[in-house]
Amino acid sequence: MADKAALKNFVTRVMEVLPQVIRGFLRTQGNALSRGQISPAQYFALDAVDRQEALKMGELAAELSVSLPAMSGLVERLCKIKLVKRVYPEKDRRVIKIAISPRGKNILERIRVQREIGFEKIFSQLPQKDRMDYLRIIIKVRDILNKDIKDQG
Repeated sequence: MADKAALKNFVTRVMEVLPQVIRGFLRTQGNALSRGQISPAQYFALDAVDRQEALKMGELAAELSVSLPAMSGLVERLCKIKLVKRVYPEKDRRVIKIAISPRGKNILERIRVQREIGFEKIFSQLPQKDRMDYLRIIIKVRDILNKDIKDQG
C-alpha cells in the first residue's frame, strides 16, 4: 500500500512540475516556437516531415497520433505559411506527399539551434551523472510510450 501512495505522490509531483519545466525550456528559447509563430503541433509535423524527407498524409497522421482530418487541417495551415509543400511523385500522381519547404527547413533549423543552446545552458548546471541518469530515464519513458502506442495499433 505504501508503494501505491508513493507512486500517487510521485505522479502528483510530476504533473505539477512538468508543465513548469516545459514552460521554462520555452522561455530560454528565442525562436518561432517559443514566440508562438508556430504551434507545438506544427513543430512536431515539420520535424517528422524533415526526418522522413516526405510523408503521405496518413503516414504523418500516424506518426503524430492524430486523426487524418486534424492532420489535413494542420498541413493546410503549414502550406499557407509556406513551411511545407505538397509533392506529387512521378510514378503515381494520385499520391500526395508532404515535404518541408526551404522556409520550413530554415525555421526548423533555427529552432533546433536555439533549443540546443538552451539545453546546454540548463544541463551544464547539472553534474554529468545527473545528466546521464536523466537521459537514461527519458529514453525508458519514451520506449514505454512507443510500446503502448504499438500495443494499441
